[in-house]
Amino acid sequence: MAGVAAQVSIYPLRQVTLSPTIDEALEIFHDHGLDVETGAMSSVITGDDAAVFAALLEAFRRVAGQGQVVMVVTFGKEKAMRKITCVVDNAVQPGSLLWGEHGLAFRIEVDQACALFDTGSSESVLLHNLGLIGGCPRGADALILSHAHYDHTGGLAAVLAQEPDLPLYASPDLFRPRHARQAGEYKSIGLSITQDQLTHLADLRLSEAPLEVLPGMWTTGEIRERPEPEGRSPHHFVAQDNGWVPDPYRDDMSLVLETREGLVIICGCCHAGLLNVLAHVQRTFQRPIVAVLGGTHLMDADEAYLYQIVGELRDTYGSPRMYLNHCTGQRAYVALVNAFPRKGSIGGDRVSPCPAGTTLTFD
Repeated sequence: MAGVAAQVSIYPLRQVTLSPTIDEALEIFHDHGLDVETGAMSSVITGDDAAVFAALLEAFRRVAGQGQVVMVVTFGKEKAMRKITCVVDNAVQPGSLLWGEHGLAFRIEVDQACALFDTGSSESVLLHNLGLIGGCPRGADALILSHAHYDHTGGLAAVLAQEPDLPLYASPDLFRPRHARQAGEYKSIGLSITQDQLTHLADLRLSEAPLEVLPGMWTTGEIRERPEPEGRSPHHFVAQDNGWVPDPYRDDMSLVLETREGLVIICGCCHAGLLNVLAHVQRTFQRPIVAVLGGTHLMDADEAYLYQIVGELRDTYGSPRMYLNHCTGQRAYVALVNAFPRKGSIGGDRVSPCPAGTTLTFD
């Protein structure tokens, strides 16, 4: 009999304790011999058609007997594949016809849906590279902005010109004017589009809490707890009533993909701090972190902090694979490669560059 996959979310209503209801449903799925992948907000069950539908019916009847409950089920013939392509980066793959610039953008495909994460520094590079790679922005289902800096939002207007009213996920602090101090002057480095303009161009979905963008793909929401060093630049400022103060980077967020193996984090710049982002994701989603992609803003990290990062990655997070680019910095990249060497040789197989044109697939 044909196989089927179902993403299941259970919402007990007016119940003080939610876990027993959800745990009972998961036990039923296991009892029916289904493959069960449990995520933070939903679970995916896989098996032949008869077993899946029988398990769902039994689970609903059982949990509904405990009180009011909502069960949301999405069916598919196979599990969604997550395909991530770096569209814009400071570097491009050797021999590629893609253009490079100081900026970052990713295209993310989940089954038949497509989203863009950041838009690089310029419309010209973004559209050129997307033209060669194919896919978004035409037909895009969502756009996510990691933060407001120009090197992540420069192609925003071009995307929205092709896809008006596109759902746009970002922090509520996105529109705060941001500046860089250069030669004693403060230069704007934030959005070139006002909030009023963007309200008419996009479907704004601003939230400090995590939001599901596509099935199994979430924003981190605001990284509020920051006990470890942030990815900070001494030149970044915001204006307050009492003058210029260092940018608090409250708009900074990343993306999280739920995969069979665990969580994949896609970072824009990690201004909230790499270790703070990792801790927030594991605390929020409660699954192992298996890969980290993107910019990690370690270009100014000193030797002691890099040593700490290596230890945390190894001892706390089980040495996730890392695909690094943009603002990571050459010294930090080399330190990480050397810290996780390929068996029997020099150089890392768990740490790789992620220039424009890189494509990674997860299931």
